[in-house]
Amino acid sequence: MAQTSKAKREAYNAKTYKKYAFRVRRKSELYEKLEQAISKPGVSLNHIVNGLLAENYGVPMPEAHNDLD
Repeated sequence: MAQTSKAKREAYNAKTYKKYAFRVRRKSELYEKLEQAISKPGVSLNHIVNGLLAENYGVPMPEAHNDLD
């Protein structure tokens, strides 16, 4: 498998994805729950947000893609 240059990967990500940021107060129950969830293997914050959108708004879960191979 060929290595993808950092510049190409960043250009692809900029074209393909939109970044969102949110803040969570440390020492809050939400913070603790998120930290526990994302410490599990195979779970990411993106996975949690995508799952909540699918569950609450009917947005289909995106498939895992690696279009840069």
